[in-house]
Amino acid sequence: MMEDPDKPADPRDEPAASAQPEPASQGDGAATDGAAAPGPFGAAGQSPIESLRKDLDAMKDKYLRSLADCQNIQKRAAAERNEAVQRGQAEMAKVLLPVLDNFERTMEAAKGVRNVPSVVEGVRIVHDQLLKVLGEFGLQRMTLAKSDPFDPEYHQAVAQQPTDEVDPGHVLHVAQAGYTMRGKLLRPASVVVAKGPQPAAREQAGNG
Repeated sequence: MMEDPDKPADPRDEPAASAQPEPASQGDGAATDGAAAPGPFGAAGQSPIESLRKDLDAMKDKYLRSLADCQNIQKRAAAERNEAVQRGQAEMAKVLLPVLDNFERTMEAAKGVRNVPSVVEGVRIVHDQLLKVLGEFGLQRMTLAKSDPFDPEYHQAVAQQPTDEVDPGHVLHVAQAGYTMRGKLLRPASVVVAKGPQPAAREQAGNG
């Protein structure tokens, strides 16, 4: 059967058009989401590297300030120590001045004096006064006598001498007195240490 060209087409006979989704515009997406997704920068617009650099600069500034404070404290402490040492030296010199005065008086009085024992007695008095003044600062003279055992912690042997007067390894003679300062060794005593006498046979062989 031939179709009438003047007859309108039935819409059911037309193929259905495929539905194509329309792309959403930026305005629609912004309106739908409400806010843009966060990017690689923070809220303040700083990158992580810039933020770390800022923190590092702050830490460096804090370190430099702390270092300067420590150096100032050390300088003040050193200045206070030096001042304390100078005060101590001045006080010691002040108390030694009377001793120096007595020495000068003794030397002046010894001029033309024939009585030597009196001069010796004057010097002894000044010596005792000096030891007393130094003792107030903690200085003590070691008590050491002949025949005392040799102690390497407090004695320094300057020589050894054969003798039968004292036992070997004992002090024969004190060459220079030793001193302690507040219980600590300041200067060891210089001593001559005794050793056993040489055998008579060895002496005879040496003389022969």
